[in-house]
Amino acid sequence: MLSQRYKYIEIPVDILSKMTELESDLTGDSLEDIYAADNCIEFIYVTKNDEYIGHIAFKNLDLSYDIYMLVISPNQQRQGYATLLLNAIRDKMNILEVNANNDNAISFYKKENFTVERILKKYYPSGDGLFMRR
Repeated sequence: MLSQRYKYIEIPVDILSKMTELESDLTGDSLEDIYAADNCIEFIYVTKNDEYIGHIAFKNLDLSYDIYMLVISPNQQRQGYATLLLNAIRDKMNILEVNANNDNAISFYKKENFTVERILKKYYPSGDGLFMRR
C-alpha cells in the first residue's frame, strides 16, 4: 500500500522508526539530520501486509521534485517498489544526485528514463556524483 504524502512529523512512529533504521543501514544518513537541515522535505512510504518496504524523500520545487533519497529494504528490492514510489511524483520533472560509484542506482534511474546532465566532481566523500533529470 502506498502512503499519502507526509511531512516528517506526521509519519506514524512505528513507520518512522523503520524508515530511520533503513536509511541509516543503507546510506549512513540520518533522516533527522536531513529533515533538520530542510524541513520542507516530504516523504512517501510503501508497505505490504503492514510491513514497511521503503520510502522516497523529496522537496517540492516550483517546476520539479528534487529527490533526496529512495530506499527499499534489501529483501524487497527488484520487485517494483522503487518504480511505484517514483510514479507517485511523476506529475513534475524529477531531479536528483546519485553517487557515481552506485552502479545499481544509476542503472535503475536510467531504466526510469533519467539522463545524466552533468558530473558533480567530489560531490560525495567517496567521490563524484551525477546530476540526473527526468
